[in-house]
Amino acid sequence: MLMLKLKREESGGSLFWIARVVLLLGAMAWSAFADEVELRAGDIIQLRLLGVPDSDWDSVSGNYTIAGEGTLRLPYLKEEIVAVGLRPSVLAKDIEKLYEGARIYTAPTVVIALDSSVPTRFVTVAGEVRTPGDVPYRHDLTLLAAVSARGGFTDFAKVKKVQLIRKDKVTSHDLKRIMTTPALDLRLRPGDRIIVP
Repeated sequence: MLMLKLKREESGGSLFWIARVVLLLGAMAWSAFADEVELRAGDIIQLRLLGVPDSDWDSVSGNYTIAGEGTLRLPYLKEEIVAVGLRPSVLAKDIEKLYEGARIYTAPTVVIALDSSVPTRFVTVAGEVRTPGDVPYRHDLTLLAAVSARGGFTDFAKVKKVQLIRKDKVTSHDLKRIMTTPALDLRLRPGDRIIVP
């Protein structure tokens, strides 16, 4: 009876740790998904096709540019794929389904990453910074890092009233406070505009 009780406790403990690992992996996957940007025309993606014969891996894997119409043409598929507006992970799943649906591959795994060697996305920094202009976007770019990339503030900058324009929304940020509390530094998105009054 004691042995049975111990086994149950060990099993319960294992299930607890498995559940924690699953939740952690889910949170990491959601975080990675949330960090993804939507694809747009002109973006260059790096596509890797796994789970297929080596000869097919070489013929499909590579760099592709999303056409001006927002589509992508891949080997062996008859139709073009709409890529614009999708996140890379969503596009990867769509491509897997297309290859499976056309019975070209039985269980392909597609991995897509945005090619960052050629910057096509920017954040604009204007106003009282030493060299106003664009900063190439990267997934870990923050408000303070973007200002620093443009040479930092001028002597006349109102550091406590920096404005961030994202689409149609304008928010105000105290960068002096962010300098002393880095956890408050806001992660940027492509197309964001920063104005330092």
